[in-house]
Amino acid sequence: MRVRQALVPTVLSFVLLGSQVVARATQIVGTFNSLRSTTANFLMGDYTHEAQAAFDTNFPNATIESTSTLTTQFLSGINTLVIGSPSTESTGITPLSTSEQSALLNFVLAGGNAFLIADGYIPYTAAAESFVKPFGMTIVDDGLSGVLYATPTTQSNPVINGPFGDVTTIPLYGAGIITNLGPYATTLATMNALNKPVLAEIPAHALGPTSGRVLIVTNAAFMMDDAAGGFFSQDPQLFLNAMNYALTPEPTSLALATVALAGFAVAGMRGRFRHPSAH
Repeated sequence: MRVRQALVPTVLSFVLLGSQVVARATQIVGTFNSLRSTTANFLMGDYTHEAQAAFDTNFPNATIESTSTLTTQFLSGINTLVIGSPSTESTGITPLSTSEQSALLNFVLAGGNAFLIADGYIPYTAAAESFVKPFGMTIVDDGLSGVLYATPTTQSNPVINGPFGDVTTIPLYGAGIITNLGPYATTLATMNALNKPVLAEIPAHALGPTSGRVLIVTNAAFMMDDAAGGFFSQDPQLFLNAMNYALTPEPTSLALATVALAGFAVAGMRGRFRHPSAH
């Protein structure tokens, strides 16, 4: 487990960049530990050092908790879940069990955000399928070889047009494609060669009145080191915008937090001007 001490004592703090919000809230991120995922592990693997450094620099208030199994107990203690289907370069993690899939769905229904790196390359396909099955989606291997590219289908989503820059193209290698978006997801980017989704989102409140958001990407190369055959240095915006979006509360939550903080400020002012006899 890697833990970072919160640098800001308030419950919520944000930096505005234009119309975008950069998360500065203290967030608890959950991911798999080395018992479930090894070299390709999000923020813990030997192939993701560049992503680890970028995360540490840009999200210093985040606390990371890890587990080998998704359980209701574990998920109840985090705000955002980030998991990937690769374990090593050539093997995938053990697919989510039925109970893990149920726990994942209930976590999102209760308001949790999930960032699913559901890489559909053949060794990882079974794990990727288990990630998206609870949401009525399907993923298969693209059946192609070599470096390919995807193009965003929208510029209005914070993952594509976010505080860390615009995502114009997404390099892919050994990717999957989404063959069924299900009833909730919308496409954010499609593979040029096949015109099939490789990046999608289930917006907040799509699954239910209190549900969180889900981001799905079908290739893990965007967060892998260049030395490991990845493309992180070519397109860090995708990783950082996606992480920021997954960590940022809904605007309604931000508004409520602002009202609450304003209330605290007013209360403090009243306290300053209270008549001495009132103490």
